[in-house]
Amino acid sequence: MTAVIRPILRSLNTVLLPAMLLTAAWIVAGWKIPRTVATLWTFAPFIFFILLGLLAIAYGRGRALLAAIVFLTAMLVQLDAGRALIGWHPQGLSTLIVAFFVPINLCLIAWYEERGVFTWYGLMRLALIAAQLAVIAGCAYFIEDWFARIHAVLAADWVDVNAALGLPQAGIVAIAVAAIVLAIATFIERTHLLFALTAGLFGYGISVSLSGLGMLHAMGVAIALMITISILRDSYDMAYRDELTGLPQRRALNELFMSLSGDYAVAMMDVDHFKKFNDKHGHDVGDDVLKMVATQIGNVRDGGRAFRYGGEEFTVVYPGKGKQQALRSLEQVREAIENYDVVVRAPRVNGNGRNRRGKGRAPGARTVSVTISIGVADRRDRGESHEQVLKRADESLYKAKKKGRNRVVMDGH
Repeated sequence: MTAVIRPILRSLNTVLLPAMLLTAAWIVAGWKIPRTVATLWTFAPFIFFILLGLLAIAYGRGRALLAAIVFLTAMLVQLDAGRALIGWHPQGLSTLIVAFFVPINLCLIAWYEERGVFTWYGLMRLALIAAQLAVIAGCAYFIEDWFARIHAVLAADWVDVNAALGLPQAGIVAIAVAAIVLAIATFIERTHLLFALTAGLFGYGISVSLSGLGMLHAMGVAIALMITISILRDSYDMAYRDELTGLPQRRALNELFMSLSGDYAVAMMDVDHFKKFNDKHGHDVGDDVLKMVATQIGNVRDGGRAFRYGGEEFTVVYPGKGKQQALRSLEQVREAIENYDVVVRAPRVNGNGRNRRGKGRAPGARTVSVTISIGVADRRDRGESHEQVLKRADESLYKAKKKGRNRVVMDGH
């Protein structure tokens, strides 16, 4: 049950912040902005998007930069920036941006792999957006009649409904389709950026549907904040979470130790005979084993916090508990791993005659099991450092190996 609940809770945590920002934007949009800050509020979404772009460049997040450009362009068009600056705003420009430019480019960004900003891939993607805008502007300027015809088709109501929306029905369909594509990409990749893009598209749809400067400004700020926070959260995960297993890694472990001032227990775990297993079955199966072990360790009870220490080693810390209190949950983890069957997928041959690993349990696939050894120690006094506790837990792990593996050994036993 825990294995099912924890991913759901993590997803809810990721969804909660965008939802709160969109709700706050909806509330703020109805406020009467004081004159003292009215001018600043007018430029607020553009300032936030520019800051977002600079942050994306600094962190090398090409997809976030593209999203900032797409939403910033849409905001400029919706707020008639062209008319304000140079007196030019062709009929149908906003409709085309809403119905095609924003949905299509957000879908492309969602399916792009992160390739940086000032790389060949990053520059080509920036050039693609620039080319789209150049074509749209060129058509609007040089063949204005044709452009107006496109607007007439897109702005026409396909279904006769009484809805006072500022968004044409073609735009509603385009945003709905894009939302489905983004939702699928988010389910597959599950990064903070994709959650932010999906929520951002929803907020953008609201802002152009319920036309009004207050809604446009508030939603613009909310969207920029969502994407900015997603960069920081994704960067945090890259720095503190192990990419293969999804568990926090040693940097996060060290920061936890620095925050602990009272008693705690530490368990060191190691997959038995992992190197031999890796040599026999291959690194792909070895990675599957590490993922399985990490999942089981991540479900540890009694307040344990799991980390990947390195290689096939894992660590669990029990803040405020002793080794005797940790023993029961450690035995549960050990038994769960021992009883778990890992499927060894047989290689398949593709059309080029090369081996590839199949997905699912193919005919002829067999299962293997692995075990772990565990050593646990607790802090003896407040003056003992975490390095000393880790060392004693590691010594207990070594004793577990010498006693035959697949067992938990407490410090002092």
